[in-house]
Amino acid sequence: MAKKISKHRAKVLERQALAAERMITLPERFEKIPVISWYPGHMLKAQREMREKMKLVDVIIELIDSRIPYTSMNPNFDPIFQDKPRLMLLNKSMLANKEETQQWIKYYRSRGHRVLAIDAFKKRNLDKVLPEIRRIIDKAGKKKSFRLVTRCMIVGIPNVGKSTFINRMAGKKIANTGPIPGVTRHQQWVTLADDVELLDTPGVMFPRIDTKADELNLSLTAGIKDELVGEQITAEFLIYKLEKAGILYKIKGFDKYEGEELDSEALLKNYGKFRGFLAEGGEADLHKTSATLLHLFREGDLGRISLNTVKEVKEIARWEKKKRQEKRAAEKWVKPEDETNE
Repeated sequence: MAKKISKHRAKVLERQALAAERMITLPERFEKIPVISWYPGHMLKAQREMREKMKLVDVIIELIDSRIPYTSMNPNFDPIFQDKPRLMLLNKSMLANKEETQQWIKYYRSRGHRVLAIDAFKKRNLDKVLPEIRRIIDKAGKKKSFRLVTRCMIVGIPNVGKSTFINRMAGKKIANTGPIPGVTRHQQWVTLADDVELLDTPGVMFPRIDTKADELNLSLTAGIKDELVGEQITAEFLIYKLEKAGILYKIKGFDKYEGEELDSEALLKNYGKFRGFLAEGGEADLHKTSATLLHLFREGDLGRISLNTVKEVKEIARWEKKKRQEKRAAEKWVKPEDETNE
């Protein structure tokens, strides 16, 4: 008789199988923690309002985090904006690996997307945005004779930098900014130039996060609030990613542990002791250690680091293509009639 397993364990196994097929498995320490479900009511409302405003909009501007160009794309946007020209902006590009970002630009352009790498905070390439919008409009023939202004809608997941982008483009503070997701709650029109207006929208997360790797990538880049996923597990995930990328042991505080068989938790504890973040009894203060390490990463103080790679997403695309082919083959198969019923 097969042994019964709990519903939670079944979901863990299902998620691990999915991740294994996509070749993005993680150590058991990460996979055993349930993936959260974070989709507040205001996000559902915001998505509904986006649909309602489609007739007023000429161009969609989608902001994506350059460190996670795959994970930070919301697949729910595609059916909403499929009939509109779209400009993809890889924001926070000064925090991502330069060579990997160029690979992402090449990858998305090869699929027919218009893409620019920008950094709203550092004001990098912002001068290219308006000319690109005008080219899109001219090519698409969307300019209406009765309306001289091009109207754009800016969309993206939480904390991808939409408000900072708007303030930089407008040349003044119009949208509220903050280091945590969910600052913008309402739509508003903003004038960027005499011929371009922009509709600001709240960040919208997708209702279902498929894998633990996706969730931790979003948490690490502050797309999900730290308290929902957990600072310590996110910091340990950062250590894991840095080690896999060959970066970890170049960082002071981790350098002396190269070659030792230490897991991410042990490395985090040792780093806390190195920094002098101690709790009672001389043990590392993991809360302060985790918060500090995450802050260093998010500010770019650990270097320019990409968490998604084009190689990884190509493997996922191959997996998804295989699944679609299997589904089509199954749908074409017709079960023979039961001869006993003839």
